[in-house]
Amino acid sequence: MFEDMRSSSPDPPLLDSPLLEPGAARGPIGNDARSVPSPTAYAVLAIVVVLFGLLSFPLWEGGFLILFAFLVLAVMHSDLNFYLIPDWASLGIVCLGLLHSLWPLIADGWSWDLISLGGVLASTLLPALANGLFAFVLFYAIARLYRFYAGREGLGFGDVKLAAALALWLDPFTFALALQLATLSALLVAAMAAVRQQRRVLLPFGAFLAPSGWILAAVLALSPDLWGLRP
Repeated sequence: MFEDMRSSSPDPPLLDSPLLEPGAARGPIGNDARSVPSPTAYAVLAIVVVLFGLLSFPLWEGGFLILFAFLVLAVMHSDLNFYLIPDWASLGIVCLGLLHSLWPLIADGWSWDLISLGGVLASTLLPALANGLFAFVLFYAIARLYRFYAGREGLGFGDVKLAAALALWLDPFTFALALQLATLSALLVAAMAAVRQQRRVLLPFGAFLAPSGWILAAVLALSPDLWGLRP
């Protein structure tokens, strides 16, 4: 079911790969199984997310973020173990994001006449879809440019679709913050793994992008103006 733009050829030698090359191999980070979170770690994360969602937000908002987090955990598990981002997880994030943008109006008894529908599309759905389209085009362009100049795959198509899905939950500013957080955290993990193993490692970027997107979505829900930090 899942296909992306990554090469199906045998894994390239780690020493010949860049420090951060998302989704270019199969298996755990740096081929070290200790680098992959255990089932217990995922269970603890799930419990923390549920408690955070229920205690920090209204019930509907917390419910959306909890479901979103479960999909993020699925992306992390799949990408860290197999360097694959399931289409069903990205599609679930898309559907949740679109429903999340409409839910306040639906809960308030939204009238389904044409005038109300036009207002909803202009104020909620169209900005979300525009953000998703922008993220898709941006990541696709990066993937194609990397392949053109490096001669090999960097970002897989699964990463492109995941970025578009996450962008539905964010605005351009918070999406840029999520991208920076994912990049910095991935670089930090790559550097630590390279020092420990004395060689360069391959990283699944989706495993860093997905939780970064969720964190910024939660921050946006807590404080739309980011506690005064938004320019």
